[in-house]
Amino acid sequence: MAAIRKFSIGSLRFEEGSRVVLRADGSPTRLSFKEYVVMHELCTTGRLRTQITRNAHNLIYRLRKKLGLDAHIVVDWRDGYRLLNVIEEQDTADHGRPA
Repeated sequence: MAAIRKFSIGSLRFEEGSRVVLRADGSPTRLSFKEYVVMHELCTTGRLRTQITRNAHNLIYRLRKKLGLDAHIVVDWRDGYRLLNVIEEQDTADHGRPA
């Protein structure tokens, strides 16, 4: 069974498979399906390869405003958007145990 990947972006926490982003104070923010797909791609690859269309721009705009990610999601005019300062959290629960 694959482990669930967890990411930190500033004071936010995003878990693969969950449409809820947690803030530092523990308050949840629910993502729409499209917002989740974009956040998943940004967190796991660091970028969203897409044409800069009005639809893509509006979706990124909503994510920036909803999550306060203005300084973290930047436009890469060559191929889409990039997510800065994303850190994948390491699961320490199994460290030290034999496989």
